[in-house]
Amino acid sequence: MRVTIIALHEQGYSYNRISHFVGKRQGAVSRFLRTFCGRPSLSDRHRRGAPRKLTTWDEHVIKLLILSGECQSAAEVARQAPNLGLPAVSANTVRRALRRQGLVARVKPPKHFLTKSHMRRRLELARAHRHWSESDWRRVLFSDETKLLLVNAHGRTWCWREPGPQPLCARAVMPSKQFGDGSILLWGCMSANGVGNLCRIFVTMTGSVYTEILGACCPRRRGSHRADAPTLSCSWTATRSTRAAARSGGWRRTTWPHSPGRPNRPT
Repeated sequence: MRVTIIALHEQGYSYNRISHFVGKRQGAVSRFLRTFCGRPSLSDRHRRGAPRKLTTWDEHVIKLLILSGECQSAAEVARQAPNLGLPAVSANTVRRALRRQGLVARVKPPKHFLTKSHMRRRLELARAHRHWSESDWRRVLFSDETKLLLVNAHGRTWCWREPGPQPLCARAVMPSKQFGDGSILLWGCMSANGVGNLCRIFVTMTGSVYTEILGACCPRRRGSHRADAPTLSCSWTATRSTRAAARSGGWRRTTWPHSPGRPNRPT
């Protein structure tokens, strides 16, 4: 293409006609002719700066290390580079290589920790109910409890401030208190009929309290004035009294394999 542009220019073609002929913008053709006209060679000049330490194959290997999970971050790749047969490079060099390979960095979303036992039990639960019909699943109620801290809320809080080191002020910090300064306990559920009412729990959960919550907060079928009572309730943290009260009310409980230290919750 470079030879073609030079030849058309020597024949007296305008920049506009040359750009239409080679399929490039007129500005690009003009810059090329200003750069290469009168040169003995059309090849690029030697670029300044140090050559790249990583070859295309090295960058591909780094990409595979990240995607396979063998290395979790660019800093870990840089530390393990001599042991992996790669040149000694910095973490920033690894990050640039990963971007050239089409990868982007994102914050990991928090998810429940699942062991092999959890995975196996969840697979067994799915296989045990794979033949259920739509009417069977309409009788299932998914419930869960959660505790919300009043002060030490989870998550990030952002603020706008001038660049550079700045003294701390009340606007630029997120206040926290030991033990969260109290919390509230909420219970919710959902089924094929919709989402149930959110219930705040003020007292100790007993069988009678749980039965009252199930009757008042379960999703109601359209056109009906009573709750559509499912016979199978998936996942609740229950004591003996609540389980006995639920069984007496026609409920049947199944256990959803969950992470240790976290409430049962289908995901």
